[in-house]
Amino acid sequence: MLSFYSCSTTPMILLAVVSLAWFVVGVLAGRALPSPLGGKSKSRKRRGGKGGGRPRKTPSNIKGNPELYVGNLSYDISEKDLTRMLGDFGRVNSVRLITNSFNDKSKGYAFVQMADRATSDKVTKALDGKEYQGRKMVVNIAKNRAR
Repeated sequence: MLSFYSCSTTPMILLAVVSLAWFVVGVLAGRALPSPLGGKSKSRKRRGGKGGGRPRKTPSNIKGNPELYVGNLSYDISEKDLTRMLGDFGRVNSVRLITNSFNDKSKGYAFVQMADRATSDKVTKALDGKEYQGRKMVVNIAKNRAR
């Protein structure tokens, strides 16, 4: 007569017990444990948080001439209006007003490239928080966009 535990099921039962013990230890420790099989973990590094990582982009640590984000604009504004307004500070290389693809109305923000770095800094300091057409503008260095 064969016993309940045969030779072929013993390794599977042993593996199940070890896996269960591994899980319980991980839960009690409150953190993820490395794989008992030695495989690589597919976890990703956490972004953000305090300290470490890349320094934030501020006007003093961006090389070259940065692109400016101009936000909280009136929905009736045009590229010509922006060019005229920013032209008081210096030469404007380009204005990219973001519009709705269905009705071609402004979404309320734009990206502006000024002629040089000093002009970009001057525009940022002068216009951030200033009111234009009944709305307080937000003007700062544009973040890199994912492509």
